[in-house]
Amino acid sequence: MSGLLTLDTFMEMFPEMDTVSKSLTAAQKADNSNVQGVVVSIYEIGCMMGALGTLWAGDRFGRRKVVFGGAILMTIGAVIQCAAFGLLQFIVGRIITGIGNGFVTATVPMWQSECAKPHRRGAMVMIEGALIVFGLALAYWLEFALYFVSSQVNWHFPIAFQCVFSVTSVAFILELPEWPRWLVKKGRIEESSPAMAEHRE
Repeated sequence: MSGLLTLDTFMEMFPEMDTVSKSLTAAQKADNSNVQGVVVSIYEIGCMMGALGTLWAGDRFGRRKVVFGGAILMTIGAVIQCAAFGLLQFIVGRIITGIGNGFVTATVPMWQSECAKPHRRGAMVMIEGALIVFGLALAYWLEFALYFVSSQVNWHFPIAFQCVFSVTSVAFILELPEWPRWLVKKGRIEESSPAMAEHRE
């Protein structure tokens, strides 16, 4: 989001975060800077809530449904942010997106570790980490490219673009086999062996 904070169109929509306008006093800039810090960091609070929520949701619903739900929440949050007409709505969207991301990023490494063969476990978990770094780099370059666009597309599009990945997850996650230990825990023993076999292929 850091690239959006310097955009005139973004500041016009959310003047409460404007810290650079010459018409503002030093006190106003300080207040707006605090608001900006809250808006940026509230996403991480959402991520923490989602990650902690997996402690309960993972055992209750299974890894697959948690990732599915997280991707749905990320999509909803991104749509709310794009459609935001006020700061409060934008904050709510960031929290929802953060919760969804917390669900996904806390669940996927555990799911991979539990289901991958021992000699592939490290590589499988690192793939997710590498994809996160790739996503961050892509987001920054996208924000930079759209910096030169003078319409509100320059902040709407980077936020909306994350839906590409969350919708892709929603489309394909239910095709993956469920977490075998969860199936056993739920008494679905007959389903656990085929699921384990699929994971081990």
